[in-house]
Amino acid sequence: MGKEKTKALQAEVQLQAVVITDSFNSRFKPLTLDTPRSLLPVCNIPVLNYCLEFLVANQVDQIIVVAGSHSDQIREHIQELGIKNIDIFVSQHHRSIGDVLRDLDSKQVLVSDFVLVNGDLVADFDLQRAVQEHRDRKEKDKNSIMTMVLKQASQHHRSRFGGEALFWLDQDSKECLSYEHMGTRYNKRKTSIPSSLFKQHPTIRAHNDLLDCQVDICSLEVPALFTENFDYQDMRQDFLKGIIESELLTKTIYAHILTNGYASNCSSQYMYDIISKDVMNRWVYPLVPENRNLTDELYVHSKPNNYTASDVHLSRTCVIKSGVTIGSNTRVGEKTVIKNSVIGSNCHISDNVLIENAYIFNNTVIHNDCKIQHSIVAGNVIIKDHVVLQKGCLIGSQVVLGPEVTLEPFTAVCCQEGESESNPLLGEESVGVIYEPSDDEDEEDEVLDVRLGADPVPELEEPVESEEEEAEEDEDGDDWEQEVKQTIERAFDESHDVDIAALELNTLKMAMNITFGDLRQIVLPSLLDRTDPQQSAVQLRKFFGKWGLLLEKFTHSEQDQIHLLDILGSYCLEHPGHQKIYLFMIKLLYQMDILENESILDWHQHQDGGVIADLLQPFVDWLNESDEEDD
Repeated sequence: MGKEKTKALQAEVQLQAVVITDSFNSRFKPLTLDTPRSLLPVCNIPVLNYCLEFLVANQVDQIIVVAGSHSDQIREHIQELGIKNIDIFVSQHHRSIGDVLRDLDSKQVLVSDFVLVNGDLVADFDLQRAVQEHRDRKEKDKNSIMTMVLKQASQHHRSRFGGEALFWLDQDSKECLSYEHMGTRYNKRKTSIPSSLFKQHPTIRAHNDLLDCQVDICSLEVPALFTENFDYQDMRQDFLKGIIESELLTKTIYAHILTNGYASNCSSQYMYDIISKDVMNRWVYPLVPENRNLTDELYVHSKPNNYTASDVHLSRTCVIKSGVTIGSNTRVGEKTVIKNSVIGSNCHISDNVLIENAYIFNNTVIHNDCKIQHSIVAGNVIIKDHVVLQKGCLIGSQVVLGPEVTLEPFTAVCCQEGESESNPLLGEESVGVIYEPSDDEDEEDEVLDVRLGADPVPELEEPVESEEEEAEEDEDGDDWEQEVKQTIERAFDESHDVDIAALELNTLKMAMNITFGDLRQIVLPSLLDRTDPQQSAVQLRKFFGKWGLLLEKFTHSEQDQIHLLDILGSYCLEHPGHQKIYLFMIKLLYQMDILENESILDWHQHQDGGVIADLLQPFVDWLNESDEEDD
């Protein structure tokens, strides 16, 4: 490409985006054996649609889609969307993000600052603001080459499934000074940075409260540096660490921290489930199923967060509970129950079927008396009578299961070409084989269970420590809890002012290096310990009317509220006598504006039944009715 042509393009194109549709891992196999991850449906809409809509809404001038696996499907899908200014580059040789950037650098297709994202990104935030911040910073710091988009998230955030990282940032400029991936090192107790960094950066802050959105705003130097160093494969563990730890390079990388908005990637089955529920619960509004920019299907939204397309046939006795999306031309039979699930288009679900926390893709048939929980079923699958899919099952396309078979948790099944005999483990009339993953799984997956329905943070063996270290650690761990408890008890006994008590607790928080979450964990049970379920409503209201203000001072975000609900629910499970005042406590905290509608509904949405969820149900019904009246 000549210099004149390059300059002309630079004048025309203000901002480019590179969308990588390959994931370079096998977390979704066998679903991705015949479909690229970027085209897997989130609420019946290909996840790539969410990514492209986000870029178009943020006025990106040119989108470069890099496709490898199943590139023909990617190309056909993009052509059907009819979005302008999209170029598609196909290569079957890319094995990492590094290969992609080196290839684009050699083709000289990048002519300006560009945004680098994955094709499975679901986001809604002000990208232009982050880009402008990147450009303004380049004017001040000529060595600045990249800005990472990170999002603030509490330690209890549902998207923190263990793959977190530790970012050391300059407190003022947000320059990234050190980075450590924490995904495989849960038992690591200590970390360090060179003391020499403090000479140039007087105030450095270590962040483990940031989610990596995997959105990077890059200068043209970034692909050039990848070309110079073929060891760079991964964007964080290779490139980021290589740049900031290099003694030869003087390049700098910064962070743009989101305090609102939404950005997550369908990087695992666990995150696929989280994002699907977030879309249905409207955390990503306006990226919701009824948005006609995302799909041609016409969905109708109804409370509580259900979405139904056209020509859906529901039998009179079927039960559609909260958090359900059903695609067009789908039929649901008698006495079938569907909860927290997505059903695709042209599906036929027969009688007496239970579908819970599951995802059923298009053109699938489910016969009578089946039970499907925490599983993903691809398109064009037939599930015969009396089949049970336990948590974590993945069923590839064209598979036939049953009849009368129960699959063990986390069983994966695919349809192998040329396979004609039925598999006894899958049923007498089955078509398919049990999929065995290859040995070269991602290293972090050996530690992090990112499968649907699994506990993403497993228990690991504790590191061996000396008796002295253990005693010292236990003593430190107990100290802050005792201090907090004693401070609260003293405040109760001496009738301190709430502001004074809050000041003392905040002082302890800073001195003991604990969090607001730690304070909530002690304060709420201490308040409940002081209550007698036999007391009158007037007495309870008087006590919590005063001391409940402590909780208000330590509860700020929606995630904080969800944490508070977790604590209250756990306490009432351990102290059954308090269950009779549980609903009263919820109403009181709601009236005091400590708990909000959205947090209560979201918390209840993610419960799989149980005593506490049942106790909360009347209040949830009242909130939903109030919303309908407001509408």
